[in-house]
Amino acid sequence: MNVVIRTVQEKGHSVETLLLIGSGPETSFAIEYARKLGVKTILTDYLSVAQNPDKALADEHWEINIKDIDRLEEQAHKSHVTAIFAGSNEMCLDTVRTLCKRMSLPFYASDEAYQALRDKQYFKKIAQECGIPVPKSYAVTPEMIESGTGDFEFPVIIKPVDSSASRGITVCFEADELPKAYAKALAESPTKTILVEEYVQASLSGKDTSVAASNVNIFFIVWRHGVPSVRYVVTNVMHFVNFKCAERGMQLSVVGYLDMNVERFGLDMGAVKRFGERLHISDGVATLQGIYNGEKAVFFEFGYRLDGTGVWKAAEEAGDINQLELMVDLALGRAPDEGNLDKRPLAGTAACVKVEMFGRAGTVDGVEGVDKVARMPGSTILLNRCYKGHEITMDGSSRGKALSVAMAAPSLEELVDKIQYVIDTVHVCDADGNSLLMS
Repeated sequence: MNVVIRTVQEKGHSVETLLLIGSGPETSFAIEYARKLGVKTILTDYLSVAQNPDKALADEHWEINIKDIDRLEEQAHKSHVTAIFAGSNEMCLDTVRTLCKRMSLPFYASDEAYQALRDKQYFKKIAQECGIPVPKSYAVTPEMIESGTGDFEFPVIIKPVDSSASRGITVCFEADELPKAYAKALAESPTKTILVEEYVQASLSGKDTSVAASNVNIFFIVWRHGVPSVRYVVTNVMHFVNFKCAERGMQLSVVGYLDMNVERFGLDMGAVKRFGERLHISDGVATLQGIYNGEKAVFFEFGYRLDGTGVWKAAEEAGDINQLELMVDLALGRAPDEGNLDKRPLAGTAACVKVEMFGRAGTVDGVEGVDKVARMPGSTILLNRCYKGHEITMDGSSRGKALSVAMAAPSLEELVDKIQYVIDTVHVCDADGNSLLMS
């Protein structure tokens, strides 16, 4: 085990010490915020500082695997850790929760709320009992999947109940697609528990959203003293219409502030409040992920954590609540900053997370334009795999993301100009000059 300590000013052991488990797009911001509060930071995972540059930002870093709970607990006691944090990675959050229980440290989620985060089947049960509509589920056996004899109404979606980052998920339109999809889901499920449910295909009007197609709506909710409020609605879209954006393959998560009539999307806030009460939710940020096709809305996932796409940062760029600071406050056992919770963006503000996707396997050799995007005002690069030597994995998961940029602008038109700038500016190729970005 390697432990590297930078000099920090401590008086005895009274200084607060925050242990960060693993790294993600939020890690550097969490370290920066903790430092502003006068809190010592420690970052751990199995990587060296050369492999994980975030470690150089922390006051101390360890090379202890996040799954090695016993060694982490031992070292945490020696280092007088007073709080533990992870942002969006659910495996890291599993470790945080276990260590907090062992060490009697603050953890923001009740056992019930955390189970709803980690178990899609449990979420659906509680949501349905509270009046939140969920997709129809099919009871299946491996034999039914293999023979295709189940009472399925296609299309269906097959997924593990306990995976994250879109791993193991497949939409099936025919019975002969079921066995392969089921095997894929099993491979990604720690508990080997699979959900088969109806697949509701979304279709939103371009008049409402200025987008051609949408596959998901995500409601971002802040709980304060047990009371939920929707801060904004995010629509994941594949491309814009009526604007000049090139149709290069990309993923956008567009933050919607213009229409906060959540009932229009089939979300009953009374049901959300009952849901929170059943799960003993007091404070924090969460997402309810669902699909709306103009007639029907269903909700299929609950994220009681920072979102993995980084929409929290785009919202902050727009002038909204700093969700990361709220969650770090809760990890530290501090009362959230009411000034932060009162923040609201200016009318007309638009924000999004623009994700460039890799389009083929290979090794990155040439990169252009990422440095220019990093200097773009009102924007933050959250994820960058566009560097020489990166080996591209094409498995349908979030590992196919090349570049993720959170951005905001005073208007939707100006936001689209920023998106276009990213498209025109960023180029990634292999040693033969072939473009590696999706097209």
